[in-house]
Formats: sequence, structure tokens, C-alpha cells
Amino acid sequence: MKTPRSGNKIAASVVVLLLLGLVALLCAFVFPGHRILYPFGKDEYIGFINENKKLVVEPKYTSVGRFSEGLAFARVEPGLYECINTRGKVVFRIEADQFMRDYKEGLAAFKKDGKWGFIDRKGNIVIEPQYLYVPSFSEGLVGVRSFVFDSFYINKRNEDVFGERFYSCGAFSEGYAVVGKWPGGRSTGDAKDTRYGIINHNGEVVVPIKYRVVRGVSDGLYGIGVFPESMPPDGEIEEWMSWVVIDIETGEVQFEWPNVGIRYPYNGYLTAYFKEEDSYGIINTKGEIVVEPQFDRITEIPSEGLYVVYKEGVGEWYITPTGKEEFPVKFDVARPFYGKLARVVKDGKSGYIDRKGEIIYIEDILASK
Repeated sequence: MKTPRSGNKIAASVVVLLLLGLVALLCAFVFPGHRILYPFGKDEYIGFINENKKLVVEPKYTSVGRFSEGLAFARVEPGLYECINTRGKVVFRIEADQFMRDYKEGLAAFKKDGKWGFIDRKGNIVIEPQYLYVPSFSEGLVGVRSFVFDSFYINKRNEDVFGERFYSCGAFSEGYAVVGKWPGGRSTGDAKDTRYGIINHNGEVVVPIKYRVVRGVSDGLYGIGVFPESMPPDGEIEEWMSWVVIDIETGEVQFEWPNVGIRYPYNGYLTAYFKEEDSYGIINTKGEIVVEPQFDRITEIPSEGLYVVYKEGVGEWYITPTGKEEFPVKFDVARPFYGKLARVVKDGKSGYIDRKGEIIYIEDILASK
């Protein structure tokens, strides 16, 4: 038998669940960052369609960026940009030389009077333009360059978090970032003098800054380029380098790869170059072959779970990390999936393909207006 108190508890729980559901719906409406619009060109102008391949924004911009966190920048004219949302509405306008960074962690980089800074999702300037170069924020930090050979990490309050100067600052991934320094101080300008290592979120060096090539952490692994002692000083990396792939937490070597062409692991898979076959295949994070070498090119990581592969005389198409062909069609051009659609060109006609393999061409979208 339920008591009045237990009944009140149940009623309260139902109210809480309803409120949580309402909040979730409101968040999905107010922050439409999980939705994307897709650009297409007509004549010399660019517009947008939605994931259902319906026209949302007429072609009127001279250039556009891709959507990130529900927003994208579109150039109205040189020096003037509009920030639009996924309904095609203008959120704000801003005068800028250039927008080259998507929104990430609520901020986007912009260039004004030759210097870079950051704005928020409403167009408010959070960090005044003052840097020679900036990428996007990652895990709350970003490596900025104030002088040609002077880079350091800042947070979103524009504070120098480590008080350490580097030649280069990589993006943080899984709590780690690759950094580069000149041995013994600044260099004469030869990039081959740079040595690389890895730091953690506290700025502590976890992989010594002494290697010529270091690939950042992905799937808990990082890579170090290995060169023979007999390598000539002017030898090209592509001719001489191999890889050793290491677990960042344990320091254990996972596998070694004898060729230069190895990419970032993603969900246990990575693409690799096979020198003897002069082609690319897919391996796992144990160094075992999953897809035999047979392609002239493979995208670095699978987008939405699919790689784009290319073979001369055949074209471009989509496969899973285990090599299964996703669609029974080859394209002149196939771009990685971004959200629910991917840009394709077939027989000279440009359009989009969805995950069901259905294709709609831009000329048909315009004709159906």
C-alpha cells in the first residue's frame, strides 16, 4: 500500500523528469549546434541547404565557412561577414579581415587589422585581436603566436597558463599536446632544427622534447618518427622515416611501422602507407593489417564512420574501417561526411549523398524551388 508521502515522492519524480525533458528540448532549440547547413554554389555565389536537401539560404554570399556549434560565417563583401544559424538567420554582423576558424568551445577566431583574436557566439569580442596566429581552442586552451618564433598557451581569459615559450604549440587532445622548441634557444630559421615532445594539461613534459617528428595523442597512442643513424643531413623525411607507436599512459610500444605514411588512430583503426606496394591500406592499433593495401589515397580518419578512398581510373568511394563498400557507386569526387550528408560529384554534376546512399544534385534542388 502506498503512503501519501511515497505518492508525493513519485509525483515529484515525474515533475522532475518532465522538467528535464523540457530543458533538453529547449537546449536543442536554443543551441542548434547539432544541426548543420550545407553550402552549394550558383554562378559566383553560395547558399545553403539543410540535411533534408531543402533550400534554406539563397545563393548570395561570396564565400562561406562550414557550420560548427550551430553557426557559420559567410562573407557579404570584403571586410564584412555575417554569422548565420542553422535556420539561415543572421545572428550578427562583424567587420573582419578574415575568418579561418570554426566555432569551438564557444569561441571563434577572427582576424582584424592583421592580428587575430576571438569572439563568442553573440559576436562579443572576448580576446582582442593581438596575435600573429591562432588556431581553435581545444580542451580550454589554445597555442597562440605573438612573434615569429614565440608561441605559448592561453586560456579563455587570455592568461598565459604555463609561462613557457615554444616554437610551436599543438592542439590539446585527450589531455596532451605536441610542442616544439629550438635546441639551445632560438634557431637561425631552419625548421629541421626544431625538436618535439609532448606536455600534459599542467604543462609538464611527459615525452621529452628531443624528437624530430612526433604525432599527437589519439586513441591513447602517440607516434615518434624514427630515422637511421646513417641518414644524410639533407635527407627527405619521406625517404627515411619509420614510426614507433606508443601508449601514452604506460609507455609501452604498441607496434612499429616501417614506412612514413601512418595516420592518427581512430576507434582502433588507422590508415597506413605500404612502401613495397606503393599504396594505402588500413591497420589496427596493434599494427595488424585490416584492409590490404590497394588504394592510391585514403582520408586520414573516418568521418561519420566512413573513409573516402581513391584509386586511379576508378574514382572515389566510401568504405568502412574494415573495408566494406558502403554504397555501390564510384564518384568523380567524394568528400568526407559532415553530419548526415557528404558532397559528391558524379559525371560532372555536383550534389550531396546521405547515409542511405540517396543522391540529390544541386541543379535539382534549384529546379524544385
